[in-house]
Amino acid sequence: MNKSEAINELAAALAKAQGQMAGAKKDQTATITSRKTGQTHKYNYVTMESIVEAIRGPFAENALAYTQLPVYSGENEVRVETVLFHSSGQWISNEVRIPVDVADAQGFGSAFTYARKYGLGAIAGVPAIDDDDGAAAVSAAKPRPTEAQ
Repeated sequence: MNKSEAINELAAALAKAQGQMAGAKKDQTATITSRKTGQTHKYNYVTMESIVEAIRGPFAENALAYTQLPVYSGENEVRVETVLFHSSGQWISNEVRIPVDVADAQGFGSAFTYARKYGLGAIAGVPAIDDDDGAAAVSAAKPRPTEAQ
């Protein structure tokens, strides 16, 4: 992590913003097949749009902004530096590196999106939440053994 000499005002503003944030909603579903077992699994995940939606208002109300810049590495990876700014001029930054599975435009684009999402979610402190009001969890819930069992 890199930072300005002082971050006290930024830290106070980020603490207020985090208190106002709802979590980022798991708003997409994907199906993957395990390379090892061949089994197919579905999972829900948070998109970049959901993270931005979660932080937009609280960041604006607390004079916070961010930018994300690609960093050239010359490797089969994507690096993205996320910088969080406060109106005082204070800032913090961090870099995320994501390996590229297939070195083509789609592979690099996908890795760039992941790096942006993980970098922004981490620097803002955004938790991921399910957006099903508990209905899907109740209908799909399987009994769990209790400690006494």
